Amino acid sequence: AYIESLEGLFRDLDANGSGTISFEDFTNHLERHETSALFSVLGIEVSDAISFFETLDVDGSHELEIDEFVMGCLNLRGNVRTVDVATLMRENKRLVQRIGKVAKSTDDQLQHII
Repeated sequence: AYIESLEGLFRDLDANGSGTISFEDFTNHLERHETSALFSVLGIEVSDAISFFETLDVDGSHELEIDEFVMGCLNLRGNVRTVDVATLMRENKRLVQRIGKVAKSTDDQLQHII
């Protein structure tokens, strides 16, 4: 029932039926009392829409697909500490990606020298 509720919420947020939710769609719907109430009933704290959206946006596409949305919401159920941990995980992922880019650049430069 919980997952079905999240899937239904996703369909509501996906106003144009594209299969993705843009940040604009997300924030527009958060302003509606029904949406924020449903998040609350589901045990999900959405006090900062930008951070919440970025936490759910695992692939960094600036859009949420249904699996990102449902799995992200499942992971963020509970108290504020969970959201804090998710934010740290997102920031850690970004740092790992940046380190990977620097490592590749360094490797490319070394290959050019050799």
